[in-house]
Amino acid sequence: MNDFNLIKNSSSYKMSHITNNTLRNVREEMEKKQKEEKKTQAHYKTQCEKIVEFMENYGSITQRQAEYFGCMRLASRIHDLKKQGVKIISETLKVQNLDGSYSYVGRYRLQKDEVKDD
Repeated sequence: MNDFNLIKNSSSYKMSHITNNTLRNVREEMEKKQKEEKKTQAHYKTQCEKIVEFMENYGSITQRQAEYFGCMRLASRIHDLKKQGVKIISETLKVQNLDGSYSYVGRYRLQKDEVKDD
């Protein structure tokens, strides 16, 4: 037997061969699932849609919270929403930093429409 046949017949070669095939199969299945998901996902949410949804669910939003879903310029998105006609109340909060100094943070919330009874 030559060296290649010895290596090919060894258990480590068989295991690595099986592992490589298994990994290849898993990767192919994952790629198929991703393609199917892309086909079924007809709509990705924009940052503005995520902001409105967040405010509806949690009441208000700050820059720090917006960063969790990739919005690095919350004030700009709020401006865009206001231009679209979304009624948003802006308020400035004074917060204390760890070193004892103070900073100001913007917090935004949806304006609730009051129902008028006639």
